Amino acid sequence: MTEHTCVLCPALRPHDAPRLTDHLLVCEGCPARLDRLLVAVAELHERLRAPEQAPVNDRWYAVVDQQGRMTGERRRADPLSALGGAGPVRAAGQDAPVSGSRERSTPAPLHTIDLTAPARGGAVRDSFVPALTVRQEQVLVRRTVWVDGAPQARDEWESRTRRLPVVNAAGELVLVPAGDQVGRVSVASVLRSWCRDVRDTLWRGSPLPDDDVASMVSWLRDRLQPLVERFPAVADLAGEVRSLAGALRAALGEHDPRPLPVLGVPCQRCDVRSQIVVLPDGYRECAGELGCGKLYSASEWREWMGSDEVGRLLPGGRPGDGRISG
Repeated sequence: MTEHTCVLCPALRPHDAPRLTDHLLVCEGCPARLDRLLVAVAELHERLRAPEQAPVNDRWYAVVDQQGRMTGERRRADPLSALGGAGPVRAAGQDAPVSGSRERSTPAPLHTIDLTAPARGGAVRDSFVPALTVRQEQVLVRRTVWVDGAPQARDEWESRTRRLPVVNAAGELVLVPAGDQVGRVSVASVLRSWCRDVRDTLWRGSPLPDDDVASMVSWLRDRLQPLVERFPAVADLAGEVRSLAGALRAALGEHDPRPLPVLGVPCQRCDVRSQIVVLPDGYRECAGELGCGKLYSASEWREWMGSDEVGRLLPGGRPGDGRISG
C-alpha cells in the first residue's frame, strides 16, 4: 500500500503536519473543510454586502429645565431618527496641520467596496516603469570659502547617491511593476476565475454559473469531489478560498471561530484521545496534532458516544462536545 501526504493540508492546516492518505491525494477531513469554507465565504459575503440596519432610537423623552422640573414638553432621542439616525461627525482639530500628520481616512470603507464589487473581466494589470539601481559615488565638488576675509576656491570629495537605469545584455531598459495597484480583488472576481479554470480543466465546454457569489459557491460545492480528486491546482484554490474567508471576517470585525476540543474521548479510527474537536457547523473531526482526519456527523457522534467501548474508557461519564458534557 502506497501512502501519500494530503495536498490540501498545507493550504487548510498550515500549522499542522500534512496527514497521510492511501487512496486519494487528499485526506478525509480537508474536502469537508474546503466545503465549509465555501459555505462561509457565501454567508460572510452576503452579510458584508447587505448588512443589517442598526436599530434607531426613536423614543420620546420628557424635557426638564435646569432645576430638574418637568416642562411639559417632549423630544425625541435622535431628531434624525426618521432618516435613519445621525452618524458621528468628526470635529475639526484645533492644531495646525504639520508634516507627518496622519492622513484623514476615507468616508467609505474601501475594503468592503473591494470585496463586494461585482466580478470584473480580465486581469488587473500593473503599470511598468524602468528598473533602477542605486550606486554610491565619490564626486569632486568645488566650493568657494572665505579665508581671512578673502574668497578662495577649495575642492572637496563628497559621497553622492546616484540612481541609474538597469539595462539588459541588449542595452534595453529593464521594466518592473510600479506597484501602484492597491486593494483586494473582489470575492466574485476570484471565484469566477477559479470556476473558469475548473471548467476548462475538467468539463471543457460546459456552461459556467452566474457571476454572483452564491451561484459560484454552489457550483463549486456540487463538483467538490471530482475537483479534489482530479483538479491539479486544488491546493491553490483551497488556499485562496481560505484567504477570502479570512478577509471577509476581518472586514466584518470578526475572527475565525476556534474549534472546541473534546477532552478524554478517543477517536473511533485511530484510538488517540483528546484529538477530536467540535467544528462551528456541528461536525466533529479528529483534527489535533496527532489526528487522523475522521469526520463525525451528528448521528455518527451520538452512536459513537453511546457505544460500550466509550463507556468502558470513560467510567466517570461520557463527555460530549468540547464543553465536557453531552
